[in-house]
Amino acid sequence: MVESDIEQKIKTMNEGEKNTLLKDLLVAALKVKDISDSRKAVMGELKKTSERVISDVVKVMEDQIVRAESEKEELKVQIKKLQDNTAQYEQKIAKVTRESDEKLRAFNEVLEKTEMVAAQALKEKSEVQEKLKRLQDSWESFVSGT
Repeated sequence: MVESDIEQKIKTMNEGEKNTLLKDLLVAALKVKDISDSRKAVMGELKKTSERVISDVVKVMEDQIVRAESEKEELKVQIKKLQDNTAQYEQKIAKVTRESDEKLRAFNEVLEKTEMVAAQALKEKSEVQEKLKRLQDSWESFVSGT
């Protein structure tokens, strides 16, 4: 069996050197333990901090979801109100349009009747003027014949 260099050196050491080596190894082991304990503490603190940050982020996201849902509901109410108002305005516009159409038809009927009456009056005026002209011609004939 082949011994390693370290084992050979240890066998050649005297007791004082071995004690010093053991003491140095103990100090190194304690330092490693301290480093390991510190690392565990840092990792534990990091885990706590990470959990806290994640919890805070989740809470903020939940709050944003709640706020977004609330705003969504508010917008639904506003949209419904706007749709109702639009429907009312459309009904009013339809009513005004109907009434305007009815008034326009009535006005057109009156206008047509007025035009017929005016045409009849013009015809009668023309007939009266013609009779008047004949009467005047007859009068002039009568007056000049005497």
